[in-house]
Amino acid sequence: MTFRLERAANPLMLVALLTLICGCQKTNTATPVAPTPTEKSAIYTVQTKDVAIVEGESRVATLLLAPTAPWKYNDAYPTQLSLKPLGADGSVSLQKTTFQATDVRMAEGNATIGIALKGVRSGEETMAGTVKFSLCVKEKCVLREKDVSWNIRVTQASR
Repeated sequence: MTFRLERAANPLMLVALLTLICGCQKTNTATPVAPTPTEKSAIYTVQTKDVAIVEGESRVATLLLAPTAPWKYNDAYPTQLSLKPLGADGSVSLQKTTFQATDVRMAEGNATIGIALKGVRSGEETMAGTVKFSLCVKEKCVLREKDVSWNIRVTQASR
């Protein structure tokens, strides 16, 4: 089967097409729908934990996406985490600020993204960004976008 696009494709139409082709679940052909306020808190939890680092050491900050049953994480959707750049003279350095679906690790139905950090100098910093992901149940899939943040404290190394 060959598809030919005559003009620029609408990103939502591409997501809908991918969802139809790949399916949210093996038997699902539902298309994404807009979020509703009652679903947002009822169908998933996004968890971050504050991080403490010693100057010169590395740590991993974790983002956990935990769907509430019967919802399931949609690994066919291109999950993305975009972090806001930290200041050049900040207390923490990041290896990268954009994470894709290939950076997602699955365990027990939950999705996890690890963010590598290095303590540069003592101080406190807030790392913030936005995660985009999709969840599915038998009859539909939904797209979600959530602002996330971590408080990071870098302490001076013992001498």
